[in-house]
Amino acid sequence: MGAPPFPFARPSVTEPPVEYARLRAQEPVSRVTTNSGEPAWLVTRYDDIRFVLSDLRFGVRAPGAAAATEDSLFQDPPGHTRLRRLVSKAFTVRGVEALRPKVQDLAKRLAGDLAAAGPPADLVEIFAFPMSIGVITELLGVPVVDQADFRRWSEAILSLDAFSQEEVMAAGKSLDEYCAGLIADKQRNPGPDLLSDLISVREEDNDRLNERELLTMAESILIAGYVTAGNTIGLGALTLLTHPQDYQDLVDDPSLVPGAIEEILRYASEIGGLVRIAQEDVRVGEVLIKAGDTVIAPPACANRDEQRFPDSERFDRTRPANLHLAFGHGVHHCLGAAVGRLELQEAFTALTQTFPTLRLAVPVAELPQRAGLLDQGPSALPVAW
Repeated sequence: MGAPPFPFARPSVTEPPVEYARLRAQEPVSRVTTNSGEPAWLVTRYDDIRFVLSDLRFGVRAPGAAAATEDSLFQDPPGHTRLRRLVSKAFTVRGVEALRPKVQDLAKRLAGDLAAAGPPADLVEIFAFPMSIGVITELLGVPVVDQADFRRWSEAILSLDAFSQEEVMAAGKSLDEYCAGLIADKQRNPGPDLLSDLISVREEDNDRLNERELLTMAESILIAGYVTAGNTIGLGALTLLTHPQDYQDLVDDPSLVPGAIEEILRYASEIGGLVRIAQEDVRVGEVLIKAGDTVIAPPACANRDEQRFPDSERFDRTRPANLHLAFGHGVHHCLGAAVGRLELQEAFTALTQTFPTLRLAVPVAELPQRAGLLDQGPSALPVAW
């Protein structure tokens, strides 16, 4: 029997693949086949996933291969170290917190749009993805009128088979052209936004991001921030609505929202895996992984490991020491983690305070999953109140 295809399917939009728990118990380092038909190792235990993501013997490209993406964070040290040092100067805690009033206003406005549309109303279409595209374009300084284009291009680029190859290539070209023009405009007229900060940031030795690096950073931040955050809002809302007492607790006490967000990040992580390539022979558990082998390390699988999170299949917003891996780990830990947390906090504060009686408008079994895309959350979430 050949290696099974990865990613595995969810049995439902609320449940992780059944293969995760079985493999953690029986074969924590196992062979799978990727979407491209290539073999890979799948690592399923928390400690092993954390090890793969933090040990520099695992990189993002094949050992000895020339990096095809020298202009992005998707490379190994020392190139990655330089770029991350420069980019992180624009992701300061102070800078992220300065966004909060605008994110609060956006969340309240979108909650108002949801109220005006229903009940019932689609929380994913009216609230979750408009929230994520609104925050990320505000962060980058993208005009509001261009948000719809950004959303369309992002979904095409992240498609598995929901769009044709021609549509994906056309979206990539359009995004390149738009971002190049936006960067040129910010160079002439800098504003209070992340893209202007990325343009101006420099090291003591006068090192700075070049034109291609700026373009790649802008596109990477946009795509990752939009799709991942939107999907997490949808999955988080579904999680809370299937745990109505927890939702009511947040209605009664908004100060509980940050803790609930951490458990949402653990419990409702996206299913895809982070990919690394062994730079030399490395032993993971009882398996020797050879140099050049591909390894898939899914944070969502680590976040359900019973050895790290007792009673891991239960949503527990009071869970102590919630060291989930939803934002990755190691040198490639998500630079936008602080932005993501802020966005989720304001989204769920707005929802719980605007809709104290929010509930699902259809049975969970009838909720459609997003298909043909890298993320696998609900494609619609009808709600009532």
